[in-house]
Amino acid sequence: MYTGWVTRDGDIQVAEHGLFSGVTSEPVTLWPQFEADRLTAFYSKHAMAYTRTQFHISINPWDITSWHERQSTNVNTIGSAGATYANPITMPGESDKVLLFWRGGNYKPNYSIGTYTPESVLWHWSPAKTLIMPETGRPYVRYAASGDDRIAFAFTNGHPSESDAKLYYASIGETKDGPYGYFRSDGSLIRLMDDEPLQPSEADVIYNGAQSPPENSTEAWIWDLAIDGNGRPTVVFASFPSKTQHRYHWARYEDGQWFDRVLVEDAGGSVADTTIGNPQYYYSGGITLDHTDTRIVYLSRENEQGGWDLEQWKTPGDGSTWMVTPITSGSPLDNMRPAVPAGRPAGTEMVLWMSGRYDYYKNPDAPNSYNFDTGIYMWVTHQLAGIEETTPVRAFALRQCKPNPTAGATEIAFDLQAPAHVSLDVHDVAGRLVANLLRSDRRPGGPSSVVWDATDQRGHDVSSGVYFIRLSVDGQAVTSKVVVAR
Repeated sequence: MYTGWVTRDGDIQVAEHGLFSGVTSEPVTLWPQFEADRLTAFYSKHAMAYTRTQFHISINPWDITSWHERQSTNVNTIGSAGATYANPITMPGESDKVLLFWRGGNYKPNYSIGTYTPESVLWHWSPAKTLIMPETGRPYVRYAASGDDRIAFAFTNGHPSESDAKLYYASIGETKDGPYGYFRSDGSLIRLMDDEPLQPSEADVIYNGAQSPPENSTEAWIWDLAIDGNGRPTVVFASFPSKTQHRYHWARYEDGQWFDRVLVEDAGGSVADTTIGNPQYYYSGGITLDHTDTRIVYLSRENEQGGWDLEQWKTPGDGSTWMVTPITSGSPLDNMRPAVPAGRPAGTEMVLWMSGRYDYYKNPDAPNSYNFDTGIYMWVTHQLAGIEETTPVRAFALRQCKPNPTAGATEIAFDLQAPAHVSLDVHDVAGRLVANLLRSDRRPGGPSSVVWDATDQRGHDVSSGVYFIRLSVDGQAVTSKVVVAR
């Protein structure tokens, strides 16, 4: 499984994880401090004027250790909003073409067709076009490939603070005569695209907050969209009866209409501190779909300890009944923003999420030491050799050493989702044991740290060079790298 993220220092990083070996590779930095076949990794700044979507192409197939130099799409619509929220989706029936969606310079959803040329190792991009054009507002969109050779999208016509309280659905794809068109939920053609953006009023309405009880308007914010094996679109989203009450929904299109089910009436308020800075009332803990089985949902909601817990929800059918499995329980940390890897192996259930202390993407008034310190966790169940493993893999994370490089002592921090026996070792580049810092020590759940003074087992200073930190928890292990520079 390949995972990409942005660190709090702005590094664009990727790593690979062996699902059956349980070994996570050392993260590879594609581009340091970006903000403060072959794999293509897309990323972009957030609403930075006149920027473009950036990407890297791996040099070797399925290898994250070496990448070609950074490239740019160099396409965008006119406006000062830059390029934000890169969403690449493979073109239906095409192996070397993608539709790249993003929020463009005009603050509207944009798209470009990218064509990959293996001989030159280059992507070529068509001129940017606008997908949706409301009269006002900046639409928020989720995209998903559909089995009927279409790309579906669900959207609001603006931020919850500026929207008309509706959630919309449409899709794009080839018509029977060839040109691309916009389609409704039932597959009927709205009209040809003809280089003209879709108007929200032309799309189907999934949710109308103006008609929801109580009588006050409850705006929506889309979280995820997926298409099931029968071609039925399913969405999960949040609505807001009040600024301190976020409601989670699961809605599916079936038998010619959208059925909306409320999963959690009150999932808490915003994860952002609304008492300081520029209050952000609409940042929910998060809800996402398993795209392999849209009857499985992962959601984050506030607990009585002031933290946020992650849960798995399963429905046997139409969403009228659900079975809930806690993944974290009573955590003082923020466990939120769940994401299920696309194409998970059969016989597994898995989710990634962010855990630690978080406020929102940009809050200069929040203390960094408290509000921007998170790790990426994973929960997985799977079957091996016909034996079902019923106990999920324990979630834990090893952070970057600080300082790194170091001339002497460095702090090694890690997080445990639950109490566990922990071993922590230092190895040299040849794999030889240099120092054993923890030997099956019992550690509580939550954050922990150990200081390594850059000495070996005999207390002698190690020489300058690269060393690997290995954290082992109940038979699973992860590594990170530290450089000693004396």
